[in-house]
Amino acid sequence: MTKAGSETRKLGKWLYEHCANHGLPFDVYYHHGYKGKDPHVASPQGFYGGKASTLTNLAIVDVVVGTNDGKAKLIVEIEEHSASPKKVIGNILAIMMCNAFKACGRNYHVNEDTSLILACWFTEKGRGREKAEHLFNRIKEWGGFRGGVAIRNVHLILENNLSDLIARTKDIVLELLVM
Repeated sequence: MTKAGSETRKLGKWLYEHCANHGLPFDVYYHHGYKGKDPHVASPQGFYGGKASTLTNLAIVDVVVGTNDGKAKLIVEIEEHSASPKKVIGNILAIMMCNAFKACGRNYHVNEDTSLILACWFTEKGRGREKAEHLFNRIKEWGGFRGGVAIRNVHLILENNLSDLIARTKDIVLELLVM
């Protein structure tokens, strides 16, 4: 097991550097870094409604990738410690309900192209991973919230190994950013 958020921090920093080094026109903000040392470290807040407030805040996410014109391109949430199906479903629904994300004073609005990656580590014991997959398929049948992240753009990654989880997350991030 890792120190809380250490792999998330590494992924966020990698993603910021990847975008900067490849001239990708995205703002990248990530959680679990060193505030004050890195201007891209934030506690990205997902909310619904016209503006972020304690009333409309639904989720703190790990990574927000936004465009210069204020659109949310990609949202990433990583569970580095053993997840439960309840936590997986709660994360998906809370993040899908958000119609905007705020990081370092900038708002990024969800549109039909906004993608969500939810990456969760599961222990090999029990049937939690299988149950989470089953529940995710039920959510797909329902369809989602109007104005939030579309279910067709939600990518659920479930792994029993943290290194594999981070590697698969990076692969999907790269696929989504070049689309």
